[in-house]
Parts: sequence; structure tokens; C-alpha cells
Amino acid sequence: MGRAGAQAGRLGTAFALVAALGLAVRLSVPTPHAVADAPHGDTSIPGTPVQVSQEACGSGWSGGAAGPVTLALWNASGRNAEAALENASTHEYLLYAENLGADVTRSVTVTLGPGSYRLLCFVDDETGVAGPAQQVTGSYAGALTPAVLPVSTTDLIEPLLAYQRWISGRLTILQNKLARFEKRLHRGDWERAKRSWLATHRAWIVLGAAYDAFGDVGDAIDGRPTAGVDPATDRSLTGFHKIEALLWAQGRPTRHRMRAVILPAVRTMAASVTRIQQGWGTTFQVAPIDMGLRTHEILEDGLRWDLTGRTDAGSHTTLAALDAEMTGTRAVLSFLRPLLQPRDRDLAATDAWLHRFKADVDRYHRAKHVWAPLQDLGTGQLERLHADLDQTLEYLSEIAVLTDPEKVYQ
Repeated sequence: MGRAGAQAGRLGTAFALVAALGLAVRLSVPTPHAVADAPHGDTSIPGTPVQVSQEACGSGWSGGAAGPVTLALWNASGRNAEAALENASTHEYLLYAENLGADVTRSVTVTLGPGSYRLLCFVDDETGVAGPAQQVTGSYAGALTPAVLPVSTTDLIEPLLAYQRWISGRLTILQNKLARFEKRLHRGDWERAKRSWLATHRAWIVLGAAYDAFGDVGDAIDGRPTAGVDPATDRSLTGFHKIEALLWAQGRPTRHRMRAVILPAVRTMAASVTRIQQGWGTTFQVAPIDMGLRTHEILEDGLRWDLTGRTDAGSHTTLAALDAEMTGTRAVLSFLRPLLQPRDRDLAATDAWLHRFKADVDRYHRAKHVWAPLQDLGTGQLERLHADLDQTLEYLSEIAVLTDPEKVYQ
């Protein structure tokens, strides 16, 4: 299913980023002192004028005293441009300004400690150029703008390929579970079939970061029930939740219903999974930027859809689905961890909150295939799940920005 809708998160306290639209879909975290774009001639734009262009990148700023620095970035190139302020020694970015239109000025403020800094200019698809390094001297007792080592598309290739190989293996596991599920339906072993449905559904959910890569095929496999409509009779509902509604409908399914309705739905879904597996890596593949986005979008959908009960079509296995979403989230995080360790100051806190939320959910895991229905939880229990998942998502949302590929000066 499509997993979308990113949070801005707490990165405003992590580093000053001025962003709009650039290499791909981006999260925008303006600096507290950013003002609207304006033509260069507008003297109301505060800051030291600094040129963004191929020919004179960084001209106009000559460094100065440590502390807050306001720059008026002026795009003098005549084309769309982007700019970054880089620590010249560590190559970490303190800000990244995107979507600077021709003859536009944008005011940004960063707080710098002593060191060497330079502006990087990226004009359309031209090779990035670096302005002269400028010295900032003295000391500043207040909080400095933390710098972040940028991630390039090249940096994401290795974790992306590793994740896609992992998905390929998980698709094989999913197919095997689907085959077992179909066999149990054929035998009329309804209780085992229900357990097999849950195991198969969880195997699908774990593929969380690849959902958008599956497109309409993925939506057909795991579409959401329509609010206010009986999922068993909802003609627009397909895949797992349609089968769920039929299996958990009142009374034991008749042999006719099994042959005429349930098994055809299972076979259709199995054909969709086979189509994905055969096209994986070609027709279906994960975009580099999606790796970071999905680390929080998987569980964000859990908060929006599962914890509200909107995806329950009769099995009351919402908490089992949440547990699988955490497994999928941790899988993506494991492949990104080498990039995050030198960049994400909150990585340990992120891990701790993921562990805490898993412990919350595990309280309601009664046996191997048995989870407490969401409806059985009290108000306090639900509030704790919501609160802890909210905080977990707050930390996870930083990863989307930290792994958003930026242009890097070569």
C-alpha cells in the first residue's frame, strides 16, 4: 500500500536547513530567522549579501566573529540554484538552501564557532563550485548550529542494494507462506488457515519500505477497508483484508463460499505477489530517497490506520500488524545505520524508543499466534501506545532529513 506523509520532526534543533524542492521530495526545516525570498534590490532582506553563482560563489562574505551570522544569499546566476554553507575542514553542512530562483535573495541565520567555512554553489545541473574559505575567529558562549555530514545519492547505493536483496528473500518467504495458507484452506482447516493468514499478512507488512515501489499491485494486495462499509461485501476491497473479512465472517465458511469466493481471492493475491517478485529490481524498485522516508512512514501509517482500528476487517490482529511494522522499520534502519552513526546524534534515543514501543506492544502478545484485540485495551493502555509511538516517530522523522541526498561538491 502507499506509505506517505512525512513529519518535519525535530531537525530544526539538529541543524539549520533551508529547503524547499530540489533533487527529490524533501522535508523542509527553515531556520528560525529565515524570511521570504525577494529580489536582490529589496533592502529589507537582512544579512550580508553573498553571491550564489558559478563565477563568484561566496563573494561578499569574508568571515568575521564567532556567533550568529546572517547571510543574504543572492542567486546571481540567472538560473535556478542551490547553496550550502560548509565547514571547510570537516566538509559538514550547516545549512542547505534549495530552490533559489534567478535574482532571488534569501536570508538565513546560522551560529558559527571558530573555524574555516565556505559557500558551495550548485547552479542547475552544472558541477558544483566552492567559494573561498573564510575564517571565523574568537569564541561564542551560546549554542552553535550543529553541522551534519551530507549524504549523497552515491552514499545510498550500497545500503539500497543490500535492502533490495533482503526484500527479494522476503518475497520468497511471503510466497511460501501464501502457498501454505492456500493448502490449509483447501483442507478446510479453518483455525490453522486463520493463523496462516496472520503469518502471511505479517510477512507482507515487514516489506514496509518497498510499498511505494509496488504501486497499484501493492494496493491490490493490501488495500484498506472503506470506512462504514462491511469489508466482506465491499466490492472495492481486495487482497489480505478482503480475505480476512471472509474468513472471520460470522459462522464457518461453507465449502461453496471457500471455492467460489475465498480461494479465488487468495489466488489473485498470490499472482500479484508473483508479479512483484518477477519484476523486483526492474519494474519494481526502491528509490534512494525512500530508504530514509520509510523509516518513519511505516509506523506513521500504524499510528494513523492501525491504532485507530481502521484496518481491522474482523481478525482483531491490529497489534500483530504493529509488531510487524516495527520489524520492517528496524530492517530499514539496519541498512542505513552505517550512514546514520556519524550523523544522527539521536540514534541511541531512537533505538531506545523503538525498544520501548515494542515492549508496549509485546504486553498484549498472549501466545504464538494470539494477540489481544485492540478493542480489549483500556483508555490508559491506548493512550500509552499512542504517546510512545508519537515520541518514537518524532525521533524516526529525523532520519528522513539526514538521509535526504544532497548535492556534494567534488
